[in-house]
Parts: sequence; structure tokens; C-alpha cells
Amino acid sequence: MLKLDVSLDASLINFVENHKKQPTELEWFEYCKANEIPYLANQSLFDEEKKLGSYEIESLSRTVKYLEVHLEDSVKHIAQFFPDTPKDIDHHLKIGLLPYGKKNFGPKSSLQLFSLFPEATPVETYLFLIHIYYHEISFINYTDFCKECSVSPDTPEKLKHFIINLIQNEGIGNFAVLESLIEYREQNSSYDFKYFSYASMIRDEVSIVQSMSLLRQILDTVNESNYANYQGKINLILKNKRLPIINLVGTHMAESIVATHGLDALRNVYKRSPKEFFNLYFDTKDPLKEHLSKGEYFLNSTFSK
Repeated sequence: MLKLDVSLDASLINFVENHKKQPTELEWFEYCKANEIPYLANQSLFDEEKKLGSYEIESLSRTVKYLEVHLEDSVKHIAQFFPDTPKDIDHHLKIGLLPYGKKNFGPKSSLQLFSLFPEATPVETYLFLIHIYYHEISFINYTDFCKECSVSPDTPEKLKHFIINLIQNEGIGNFAVLESLIEYREQNSSYDFKYFSYASMIRDEVSIVQSMSLLRQILDTVNESNYANYQGKINLILKNKRLPIINLVGTHMAESIVATHGLDALRNVYKRSPKEFFNLYFDTKDPLKEHLSKGEYFLNSTFSK
């Protein structure tokens, strides 16, 4: 069993509450030192152009309190989507909350830097926090080859494997909150999502087909002569806000897998290749799968079936 223990570090939010301004360079330096991420100390991770007035500060405070109150529930929720493991695995995660941070990412194992936005509701922020949990534990599920590809996708095959691994992780991470996200979207039709910027495109057939077609094209196009060019911009391509391929394709695949094979099949990713995730999807009755499955990459004999 995989057991996740989570703590929230709101020290930078507390600084904002007390001083009515963004963390200073010294405050950020001390934060990086305390969390053993000194290489980030000279990087500007805060959007200093954003206003931090009384409304914004109060909004951040409300969100932090909401996350703290619902922290135990959030961990219980994501645990439903963890795979079974041969032995118990205990993993602690610290969530560092950044006021108006520029991005969300894990600079090292057991630490995720999570940007808070005053414009985002506590509910959306809570759902994205759960989504982040899945990204944190994903590396535990990786095969040796997945680890190798995530660190250095330095061949066409490794880059392609890296891409399909991203699709799987994003798909399961989104599916974990999909029901609540769709419900919130329907109840708040005019809400401008800050984290799930692609919320309006989920289950939109046109957007999904476009994303699948583009993904298929990328996987069929990457070769020895051009993979280096793709390496540097693949994340920008896959996460483009106008058509976020990994989110739309991954979420649709995960939803289709559960509809056909059940949740246990989706969860069963421990030490398994992401190719199995794709093969499970190709074994569903989803009529849209032909927009992906007919790609040369998937038809090639090197794609295990």
C-alpha cells in the first residue's frame, strides 16, 4: 500500500499577511536554504507585478484555511487512485505555498511548490492540490526506463516514451478530480478557472480530436534528425493553453478506460509501462480512439501489445 502524508507550509503566505507585500529576496533566500533548494534562491518565482491589497491578502488567507481544514480529506481522496504495491511505501510530501507564484512544480522529491492565486476559489485550489499529489507520487510507479526517460529523453524513443508517460500521469491525475471539477464547472458557468484553464474543453469532442491528431502527428514525426528540436519545446507544445494536449487526451483516455475496464485497471500502474495505459484505451469502445490508434508509432511492432 502506498501511504501519503502531507503537510502545508504557509510561511510565505504568513509573511504576506504580516508585511502586506511579496516575500523579500532575503525571505526567499532563507526559505530556499531551509528547504534545501539553494539553486532556486536567485530565481524570481513570484509575480511581482500582481497587486497584493487587502482583498488579495484576505483571499489568500481564506484559501489557506480552507486547504488546512480539508487537508485530511484531500489525502483520503487521492488515495483511492493509488496503485497496489507489493510492500508498504510511506511517502511524506511538503506543499510550499507561494503567493502569486509563477509556476507549480516539484524541485525535489517530497516538496511541491504550489502557487496560490487570490482570484482562484478555495474549491478550485483544493481540487488542483489533489491533482498535484498524484504528480508527486508518480515517480514511485515508474519503471527504470520511465525514470531514465524523465531525466534524460535523449533519443527519439526516449522522448516518445516521456510523452506517453506524461499523458498517463496527467490523465489519471485529472480523472482523480474529474467528477468534482465537472460539477463545479456546471454550477459556476461564468467562472474563469485559474488552475484548470482547460476545464471548458474537457469532454469537448472537437478539442479532444484535435489534440489526439496533433499528438499522433508528433509521435509519428519525431526521429533522429529532429528530436533535439522537440526536446526543448515539447512541454510548451503539450501544455499549450489553447490546446493542452496532455490534459485533454490523458483525461479522455482515463475516463474511457474506467468506463470499459473499471477503476482498478486505471490504478494499476505500479512499475508498468505507460504503453499499457494506451493499450487499455485502445481496447475500449470509444469511437474517438481511431484518431490516435492509427498512428504509425502505435502500429509499429516496437509498441508492445
